Amino acid sequence: MGKKQEIEMDGLLNKTEEPAAVPDIVNPKGVGLLKSEWAEIDRIAGELNVTGHAVAKYLLRYGLKEYQKGNVKFNVVKQPKLEFPE
Repeated sequence: MGKKQEIEMDGLLNKTEEPAAVPDIVNPKGVGLLKSEWAEIDRIAGELNVTGHAVAKYLLRYGLKEYQKGNVKFNVVKQPKLEFPE
């Protein structure tokens, strides 16, 4: 049998350093819009001579910033839900 290894326990429960900030990365996800909505995005893109993707990304980011500022309000309607007996 091998020697028993000593484990250093001093400072084991001390607070550790804060982890380094993780850079924000792009996380691609699909967005389901109506054909007419994508057509409008493509129309705007053609008018601005940019891609539809660029317009959609801009609109989403703009909407998020406006929501964070409190300028966008959602009217959330809760649907009735059936609860089943146990």
